[in-house]
Amino acid sequence: MDTLIHSLHQLKKGLSSHRLALSLMTVAATCALSSVHAYGPNARHAVGTVCTNHAGGNLLVRIGPGQTFPPHGSIPGGYDVAVLDSIKGNDGMLWYHIRYGRRNGWVRSDYVCGL
Repeated sequence: MDTLIHSLHQLKKGLSSHRLALSLMTVAATCALSSVHAYGPNARHAVGTVCTNHAGGNLLVRIGPGQTFPPHGSIPGGYDVAVLDSIKGNDGMLWYHIRYGRRNGWVRSDYVCGL
């Protein structure tokens, strides 16, 4: 972070206020997006817990973000999942792209607690 601040001070010396504002917005957007879409073995992801409506219930995992996509597995309630990404599905609901064990899939956001 200190390096970023130093770079911004150096940048400020040579830019007009309009160009500086554009540069700062670009840096802010890049920082915000890089943490949301971090992939790879060392990436940090939000971790949530599968919450179901019934004790001993399972959550269907789908191959895409919506109820029209077929399921390809299920996760028991109480299981922790890494949230890789999110998107509003064509059903109007927010869906999480999650990793559970060695598999990935999509689940509705209202069934993932603790975020």
